[in-house]
Amino acid sequence: MSRQELASHIFLVSFASLGYMESRKQVQTLFRDDIEGLLDVIGKVADFQWYSTDGRAYGSISFVQKSGDIDLSWVRPVCHSVRFTGEVYSDSVTDEELAELFEIVEP
Repeated sequence: MSRQELASHIFLVSFASLGYMESRKQVQTLFRDDIEGLLDVIGKVADFQWYSTDGRAYGSISFVQKSGDIDLSWVRPVCHSVRFTGEVYSDSVTDEELAELFEIVEP
């Protein structure tokens, strides 16, 4: 096992061991060249934690369904669409520059 594979394994095991053990319904994994991820399903909620295989970036996305257990048929495609291009923004990026990366929709 390489150092990179070991780091990946440690990441996934640490997230798998976090809280909610008694209410956890299932855990699913995603392994690709750019990211590795863990989809943790807990009733009406699913959390997707991912990290780049080069170890430079990580993130999480939470999904909630208003009624009934969460339907993974819409969650899995969103998780699978997550990509890491290798581009990382420095700490010196201003709030204005960051805002330009997103479309801001007023309620």
